[in-house]
Amino acid sequence: MIKKIVMIMMLILNIISFSKEVPHTYIYDNPEKAITTAETLKKKPNGAEMNISVTKIKSKEIMGYINNGKIYIPLNEELKNNNVVVTTKNKNTRTKRSLKTSNNSNTVNFEKENGKLITDYTKDNLYINVLGSERNLKNLYKVNLLSSIGNIKGHRVYNYSMNLEIDDRYDGAWIEKIGRNGAYATYGTVTNQGLKFINGSYVLSQSLGDEKYNIFPKVTPDLGSNSESNLIYVGEIYINNQKVYQAPPYNPKKQYINGYKYDLVASYQNGQATLEDLIVQVASKSNGRELLVKLNKNPTIDLAVNIKVNGISGRSNTNQGTSGATVIDYYTVENNIRLNFKSIIRTFIGSSTLTFNESYNKSFVNFNADNNGSSLGVENSVPGLNFGTSGAGIAFLQQGDILELNGARVIIGASGNLGETQGSIGTLGYKYKAENGKLRLALTNWGVLEPSRTFEVKVLKGGSEAVRHTFTIQAPKRVEGTSRVKFVETYPNTQFVAFNGVSLNSPTALSLENSVTGVTLESSTGAGLVTMQQGDILEINGVQNQIGASGTLGEKNISLGSLALNYAVQGGKLRIRPISWGVQEPQREATVRIIRGTNEISKQVISIQAPKRVEGTSRVKFVETYPNTQFVAFNGVSLNSPTALSLENSVTGVTLESSTGAGIVTMLQGDTLDINGVQNQIGASGNLGEKETTIDTLRFAYKVEAGKLRVKVLDWGVLEPRRDIRIKVKRGTNEISIHTLNIKSPTKVEGDTNLKFDNTYQIRNNVKFNAINLETYGRLSMQSLQGVILENTTGSGIPFMNQGDKIYVSDNFTARRNRRAVFADNYYEIGASGTLAKQNIKLTNGEVGVQVEGGKLNLALNNWTVNKNVNVRVQIVRGTNQIMDHTFTLKAPDAPFNVISQGVLDFGTIIAGAKNRTAETDVKIEMIKDVTDIQFKLNTDSPELYNKNGTTLRARNLQALVRQQANRRYLVKIQGKLDVPENQELGEYSGSLILEMKIK
Repeated sequence: MIKKIVMIMMLILNIISFSKEVPHTYIYDNPEKAITTAETLKKKPNGAEMNISVTKIKSKEIMGYINNGKIYIPLNEELKNNNVVVTTKNKNTRTKRSLKTSNNSNTVNFEKENGKLITDYTKDNLYINVLGSERNLKNLYKVNLLSSIGNIKGHRVYNYSMNLEIDDRYDGAWIEKIGRNGAYATYGTVTNQGLKFINGSYVLSQSLGDEKYNIFPKVTPDLGSNSESNLIYVGEIYINNQKVYQAPPYNPKKQYINGYKYDLVASYQNGQATLEDLIVQVASKSNGRELLVKLNKNPTIDLAVNIKVNGISGRSNTNQGTSGATVIDYYTVENNIRLNFKSIIRTFIGSSTLTFNESYNKSFVNFNADNNGSSLGVENSVPGLNFGTSGAGIAFLQQGDILELNGARVIIGASGNLGETQGSIGTLGYKYKAENGKLRLALTNWGVLEPSRTFEVKVLKGGSEAVRHTFTIQAPKRVEGTSRVKFVETYPNTQFVAFNGVSLNSPTALSLENSVTGVTLESSTGAGLVTMQQGDILEINGVQNQIGASGTLGEKNISLGSLALNYAVQGGKLRIRPISWGVQEPQREATVRIIRGTNEISKQVISIQAPKRVEGTSRVKFVETYPNTQFVAFNGVSLNSPTALSLENSVTGVTLESSTGAGIVTMLQGDTLDINGVQNQIGASGNLGEKETTIDTLRFAYKVEAGKLRVKVLDWGVLEPRRDIRIKVKRGTNEISIHTLNIKSPTKVEGDTNLKFDNTYQIRNNVKFNAINLETYGRLSMQSLQGVILENTTGSGIPFMNQGDKIYVSDNFTARRNRRAVFADNYYEIGASGTLAKQNIKLTNGEVGVQVEGGKLNLALNNWTVNKNVNVRVQIVRGTNQIMDHTFTLKAPDAPFNVISQGVLDFGTIIAGAKNRTAETDVKIEMIKDVTDIQFKLNTDSPELYNKNGTTLRARNLQALVRQQANRRYLVKIQGKLDVPENQELGEYSGSLILEMKIK
């Protein structure tokens, strides 16, 4: 091959060397071989360079014939419309020859006339060279000469056409003449499947049988007979104007009995899709006289097939020759046959019913596909599906097809596939897809008691409806309902409430199967709960349990907020019982679902109203003015609309400081009242008699009147802390009311104080104490006073005294040790601005003076038994309540003697206006040690006496008479007189007198 290329290049270089210009040259080679190499030559002395490329042009074939010493070549459109050069090929040249156009001896003279190229050259190996605009070689035709068969009268062109309808039933049979209609031939297939002849353009021909008018040209093997003869072969085939076949060269030496039969695989692109392996076959019938055409399959789109059949036609000449022999006129013939196939889309019409039960698992139903209109079928096993169908099924889906499902359209993709697509009809949800041209359908969701749904599936192919299939779908049954169950306070929380079970096919409303105290089914809408079976899933507010054998489930517990709910299943039916609930428990919802397989078959929303229960807290303050004989009356509240605790009466010294939550429920006969664990049953009309109880040092009483609680505080301790009274009301087994009543009792303080008096103390001088606030308490303290020392003090001090308070002074300590408030017979009432005039009070071992100024206590030591302490108990009462109990131990100055006895200078009962009333008393003294001298003297001879109001009365002429009775014992007799003015205020008067002693 390399050697051949070099020879070509050398030839071209020689031409360049001896010519002034490069001529037009043509290179011939064997048309069945290719020139595939090019070289660049760089051999010129001046460095000139020339690029030469060699391109193969494969020759085409054209038929010619010899007549009367000339060659006639019918021209095609290319040869008619372009410049051509006719050349010959030297038979002695094996490979190629290059010729000049101007003087090359191989060129042939010719002329064009009436669509033919005519030349006197009558030898073989004739070529027609087609020149381009620059006179370059554009195309090359090899002339195939027919044998000289007689009188070639000319060239004829026959145009045939046939219109056919083709559909999916076409089975690849030959399209041929199958009959006649009068003088006209009819065409079709022997099988008569999927092909319909519509009309055609007939051509008059010599009768073939009884028909004169044919569409397909007649084929005959005999060129020498006197009858009409055709020798044809298929030259070209076009599909939709695209040339897909070119006949091989014609060899005139062969005998053509049936012509050529050519098979061609043609692939082409239309505006929508690509079809593969479309085969067009053209042949002659076995009798050798009729043309046959067939396709290997239904093209599915409109299709135009053009077949060019070339040949020679001979026809008897009516003008016979001189010898009487028949003369045959021959013509070259070009038969152009056009077959127009109209693709017809048949509509497959059918219907199917899909009934799903509760076992359906939402899997896809895989339908089959068939292009012959067979019935629809299901290719896979689908749990819970009952399938029925009639009519035609669904054709295979192809790329570009339009699938319409319930009015929604999608386009099928490559390989007949479509991704999952969602759709719905009412409350029925579904999804569908296509796999390898087959439809798949699945349900995704459905409504309550979903009705039967119907929709159409359509397939459009090339814009025509190919499939119309009606689906009727019955989704699995599912029921729903709502209900409201009310539990009141009498409900026994140990008892289950039993619900009925319903059927999926004929569901009824929810109802109660048993009667339980305090339980009411207030409302029920929709369907009840489906009777459960083994394997079902019971779900309550998201918590799932599987139902066991015989439709049973053991007792379970779930919390709905603060509502604790127990549930179980017996015989497929649900049971519930609330076991505890919160204060004012709101209505709670239990969403109950029953799942069978993967499908929810029953849903019930049960609104549960638990028994009412109220709670609250309050603070009640009792101050010192509270009369502890009076009950405090509290209100009663309703369970359905509870209000806060309040007081129904006004009691001195009682304040409701605060109240939160609800008050105490009005009690009914049979209710149980629980006070700090002590229980009493409420009697008729909601009454309960008075009861008494204690909380440590707090003693109180309570009762119930018309369902309402009454409380009174009886006694309390020193600095009694706040106490909580826990009040519970039970109705049946359920607590309906819990209230914490926090009580602040009146404040009571106690204390003990020791005061030491020495000899510098001025008798009857007041010791002034500071006052404390009862709310804040505090220790006792005093103002500084000569001769008095506060040795120690415990407990609380002396509270401020208010007008109306009572002060009791005694030396009775026994009662205090018994923790009971026992007061002296006499008391002193505090006056305005917290004042009390000084009162001299005789005690066992002496006398003290008591005075109140600005609410503060003053205490003076008037006299005492020598060498004995004076004990003083001071109690303050406010209203009926003791607010203070304080004891004082007054330690008098030490003395060198003892007082054996001490009398009272008592003037007795005197009438106003009496004069010179006398009195006398004795004082006996015994010295502890011997003394050398002792003197006695009264500090005054006219002492003052005071009544409780502070009014004075003065005695006169007091004198002391002394007599020594033994070595260390002395008797002092004191005498005096008293005059009472007529206008003197009535009352009891007392005073004190000091007997002064001087001892050596």
